[in-house]
Amino acid sequence: MLEQAVEAAVRIDHPWALYMADQALAMVQAVQGLYDSAARTILRSAERSHLYGAPSADDGAAWNSFGLLACLLAATGADDAALLTGAWAELHGYRSDRHTSINPTYGAFEVDAYLDLRERQGPEEIDRLSQRARLMSTADILTFVGHSLDDDD
Repeated sequence: MLEQAVEAAVRIDHPWALYMADQALAMVQAVQGLYDSAARTILRSAERSHLYGAPSADDGAAWNSFGLLACLLAATGADDAALLTGAWAELHGYRSDRHTSINPTYGAFEVDAYLDLRERQGPEEIDRLSQRARLMSTADILTFVGHSLDDDD
C-alpha cells in the first residue's frame, strides 16, 4: 500500500507527498529488517529532494535523509560508507544520540548500529572523516551512497 502511495505522489508530482511517502515506506522496510531496501528508498527520496525542479531543489529535505542513511548503511554492514555519510550528515546538522534510538520512528532505522560504529572510532578517524566530508557537495554524497549501495549487490 505504501508503494502505491509513492506511485500516487509521483503521478501528482507533489514534492512533499513524495518525500513523506518515501519516508513511510522506508520505515516499514526498516521495521521488517529490509535495511538495504530502506536505504535505497531513502536515497531515492534524497535524490528527488535535491534534484526536484532546481533551482527550487530542497537540499534541507535531502540533508535530513543522510543521517538515516548512515544508520541504515551501518545496519547493512557497510561501515566505511556509514561513517562517511554520517560525518557528512553531522556537518549538515544531523545529531543523534541514544535518546533518539528510543523513539520508535528513529529506532527502526537502526540508530544504535550507527552510534555503536561511530563510538568505536578514535578522534583522529572522526576528524579525518569530517575533513573528507567537508569536500563533498550534496551531489557528491548522493553519488557516493548510491555507489556504496550498488557495491553491496
